[in-house]
Parts: sequence; C-alpha cells; structure tokens
Amino acid sequence: LLLVAHLGCEWGLLLRVVYYLVEECGCDPKTERDEKGRTALLLSASCLGCCDVVKYLVEECGCDPKTERDEKGRTALLSVSIHAHPDVVQYLVESCGCDPKTEVDNEGMTALLSVAGSGTPGYVGCNLLEVVRYLVEACGCDPKTEVDHQGRTALFWMSQNEKLPYDVVEYFGQHATGYTSRWPMHGIRGRTAL
Repeated sequence: LLLVAHLGCEWGLLLRVVYYLVEECGCDPKTERDEKGRTALLLSASCLGCCDVVKYLVEECGCDPKTERDEKGRTALLSVSIHAHPDVVQYLVESCGCDPKTEVDNEGMTALLSVAGSGTPGYVGCNLLEVVRYLVEACGCDPKTEVDHQGRTALFWMSQNEKLPYDVVEYFGQHATGYTSRWPMHGIRGRTAL
C-alpha cells in the first residue's frame, strides 16, 4: 500500500488504487508504515499533494492527520507544507482542525519553519509562496516570533535553504520588518541568519 501510495500519485491513479487496496484487499492505511515511519496518509499528503487521497484516508478510513507522525515527528500538515501543496494544507487546516502554529516535529519545527528551512519547489502543483502566504495571512503564523526548540527563527532557516525561490525569500523579507537587535535572530549556538 505504501509503495503504491508513493508511485500511484505520480501516475494520477492513486485514489483508485488506494481505494482498491483498502476496500478489496483489506490493507490498513493506519498501521502500515515505510522505513521512515510514514503512513499512507503522510505519503499521500507529502509526495505530490494528492488531496483526494488525503480526504479519502481521513474521511473514509479514519486516519488522523493530527496524531499520525513519522520518525521525525512530522504530521501530515508539516510534511505537506515542506512540499508546498496549498490545497492539502488548506484542507488539513480548515477541514481537519490541524493547527500550523502548534503542531511541531521532534525539533520544534512548525509548518512555517519547515517551509523556510526545507521547502522544496519542483513538484507538479507545488507553490511555496501560496503555502507561506496562507500560513501567514490566513492562519496567523508569524515569521518573527515562531522558533524551533533551539530558538532558530524562520529568517534563520530561510537563510540556510538554498532551494527557496526568490519570491518566497522576498515575501519573508517583507514580513520580517520590525526585526530589531532585541529580537532573537540566532539560535542557541549564536549563529545568525546573516
């Protein structure tokens, strides 16, 4: 089921294949995990942002996007934020009650910090800027105040991510006004974004 969840998404056949495996073959999407601890829900959310499959797994199969986590502690929301699928992010927040400000992985990374540090453009349907705008403007995430367990901010993580497109960097920069010397721009090891 997990391999099909990853490959089927690329072929556009995922919903039919997952439905068949769950309904006809008795596969359990809540218990089967890959070597990284990801369930079908986490893979479907993150691989290519298959919103229809995520809806099916949540609404029909009872998968819980707020409690299912991989070995790094990532939920479906954190995974899909990294891979920039705005429709799945919006579904998880608005329909499933996922909270991008309080859901964190093992390192304390929120959805916004995850996008800043690991956001990877390049997949079909990806839009990092749209995800960042949604998290900031609709969900109230704040790139100035959100920090991970080591005190690193979105600005710090953005400076470490060479793959981040310019429009996302520019957006973060516009919302970084108000940064002052009193505001913590560095982690506990003293590294700054600059």
